[in-house]
Amino acid sequence: MRGRGLLRAAAVVFVALGAACAPAPRSERAPVGVELRPFLPDPAAALGTPAAAPWAALHARLLAGETAGTVAADIDRAASADPAAAHLLRAELALVGNDGATAFREVEQLPAVTRLRPAVRLIEARAREVAGDSVEAFAIYRDLETSSPAAAGRAAELESQAVRAVRERIDEALQRGRPGDARRDLERLRAWRPRDVATLTAAAQLASALEDPVAELAALRALATAGALDEERSERRARLELEVGEPEVALGELERLAARHPGDARLAEDLDRARFRWRLGHAPEAVQDLAHAASLTRAQLARLLYWLVPGVRAGRGGVARIASDVVGHEAQEEIVRVVNLGLMSVDESLHRFEPDRPARRIEALGAVLRAAAVDGGVPACGGAALAASWSRESVCAAATACALVASDADCLPGGALSGREALDWVRRALSAAEAPR
Repeated sequence: MRGRGLLRAAAVVFVALGAACAPAPRSERAPVGVELRPFLPDPAAALGTPAAAPWAALHARLLAGETAGTVAADIDRAASADPAAAHLLRAELALVGNDGATAFREVEQLPAVTRLRPAVRLIEARAREVAGDSVEAFAIYRDLETSSPAAAGRAAELESQAVRAVRERIDEALQRGRPGDARRDLERLRAWRPRDVATLTAAAQLASALEDPVAELAALRALATAGALDEERSERRARLELEVGEPEVALGELERLAARHPGDARLAEDLDRARFRWRLGHAPEAVQDLAHAASLTRAQLARLLYWLVPGVRAGRGGVARIASDVVGHEAQEEIVRVVNLGLMSVDESLHRFEPDRPARRIEALGAVLRAAAVDGGVPACGGAALAASWSRESVCAAATACALVASDADCLPGGALSGREALDWVRRALSAAEAPR
């Protein structure tokens, strides 16, 4: 009996020791959910390599929800045999743990060509999304959506958030004076939502920051077509149409805006410019081209006065003057009319007009003011200065009083005269001549 008791005691001790030495049971979690599984592909399939026993088994354990630490330790032990598969499974393990930043770092360790594989890109997109980078995540999902239902579903979910984030980045880049960054994000918006109002608005803002009036006008025209122009942008569009677009469109829009805001002096000025540009638009093409000339000749100035001041083209009479050097000149008719009306002078002793000599600023100011007088009388703003004579000093004083130039310094006798400047002088002088007296 005593022997049997000793045997029973030994058996109890043996069982206890065996239980202590036995491996502890693995702590299980719930299997990975159906929603996440498409983003956790088998390593061999994702990498395009032959199936290998350790990786398939580790992948199955990951999907089954086995404790991350035990799976990670076994991945580390097998990593030397296939580093790419190890990085991939570590990334997937991080995604299961909702750690997007770690998952992305593992993907970054893969060779560049491997990262281009669709399954790997899908893992990267999910990692970026979980890490909070909705923009890059959506961009990848969008590229994969035709071949991956999972990518298509996430793209649909993230689109609004990604678009909003890109718009905010564009605004921030423009505020910080970094149009290059804004340009890259705008190209992405154009690819995603080319006709969206937000995209067109961002395009207009960027073009304005880059001082690209043609691109800005194109964006504002598109916004107008979409019915998304407010008053401020309507004015901006009208001014751009006047500058680089269609003067007739500018005229119609400015007439509408001026009618709504009759006391707005700036709109009234722009409307006056639009009417003048419309008039220029109906002149011969050669005359229209003079608006872009860096320096006008006397003949070119005569042509502008002839075609842009109705009273000059329709005028008759005056003192007939002969200029031998304008016979056969392409602007002969215009020069003769301007000379006979006394707007520009001829050398009385040599009977020469010098049509190809650069027009001097002071003589151009005098010609413009005389042309305005032909059309509607000497502008009241310059009447006092010109009452006694049309001397150089009087002409300069009148031009300054009528806001053709800002100060006497702009009346330099030998200074060059551009086409744009001459057009502005003619417009301002005619407007002053038509003003109530």
